[in-house]
Amino acid sequence: MSFIQDEIILPFSVISLVAGYQLAVFFLYQYFKLKDENIELNKILLAYALFFLFAISGALLRVLSNYFLLEISYKDILLYLSFIVFILAPNSFLLIVSTKPFHQVSDPRIPRIIILITIISLILTIIISSFVEFPYILLFVLLGYAYLLFFQYKLIKLSTGRIKRRLKLILIGEVILSVAILIGNNEFRTIFLVEYKEILLLISMPFVMLSLLIIYFGVYKFPVFLEFDWKKKIIHFFVIKENPIEKIYSFDFKTVLDNSNSYQFTEVMSRVIVGVEDIVSEITYIKDVKTNIIKKGDITFVLEYSSKFSEPLIFVLVVNGEGIESFKYFLKLVKKQFQAFFKEILMILNEFKGGEKKLFESFDIILNNLML
Repeated sequence: MSFIQDEIILPFSVISLVAGYQLAVFFLYQYFKLKDENIELNKILLAYALFFLFAISGALLRVLSNYFLLEISYKDILLYLSFIVFILAPNSFLLIVSTKPFHQVSDPRIPRIIILITIISLILTIIISSFVEFPYILLFVLLGYAYLLFFQYKLIKLSTGRIKRRLKLILIGEVILSVAILIGNNEFRTIFLVEYKEILLLISMPFVMLSLLIIYFGVYKFPVFLEFDWKKKIIHFFVIKENPIEKIYSFDFKTVLDNSNSYQFTEVMSRVIVGVEDIVSEITYIKDVKTNIIKKGDITFVLEYSSKFSEPLIFVLVVNGEGIESFKYFLKLVKKQFQAFFKEILMILNEFKGGEKKLFESFDIILNNLML
């Protein structure tokens, strides 16, 4: 077994640790990249980052204990610390998903109770025993991990489009990783599967790397996690030319609404048209502000401005519901796409005398793609 440990297990463990830390850093990067946008559900990326950071750190302590320390007392200390860090992994995730943005996914009391039970159990283990009793600690850890997986399953059911597909990949990777770590764990193999102790360790290694690879594909270019059901709240999008005031592009989002309630939609659209007319009359007073929120009853108009082309433009997103930060971000994204796609036309827009609407019709394809 010494040859296997030195020539196969140790190098493979080091590679897995490096890959795991890179994954945690990538989750953190994705989170902080959009932190200033105040999109609450993006905290799921921070939850994933902390989970992998603690889980990989626990694995690092185990590697140090198994391969680099000869003193039994130091080995026991590192083993003890590794269990504590492993417990922190699911609990850090559960702490974040117990906050308000995720109340629609799960009752926040459940993860908080699990965290409390785990902490109390750990304290009792420390007081009662001078060393870590593995079966009990394993039970506490598995409790947190089980709910973590269940929470992600419920989150996937509430999600749509690209977000749903990426979350599925992450969950699949985590399930494979959990099984690989469990069957590769020395204590677990010693207690339950001692006859296959060595072969199970070797089998677990490629599955660890496979799981990390699947999780990486899940988080790579992870879409912005906007509000739940945000697509059902978007009504219309306009691009308005300021001087003179003229609508040059519009897109109707009624396809993401309930088509069976056509009367309600017609009523909403009539109020939208009136609202846009009111906005036009207010433009003179608010055009120097970069982003504006204008409410007309239960309808909200989110505005963005652009003055870097030949004609100043106003981008208007009409929504019906809460989650304004998500819609502000979506409008910025649409504005960026519109300006990039029609850059050359917008540079000479003042030279066109009528017919501008037909110039921008192809943008419907991009908006449809953004709604996937």
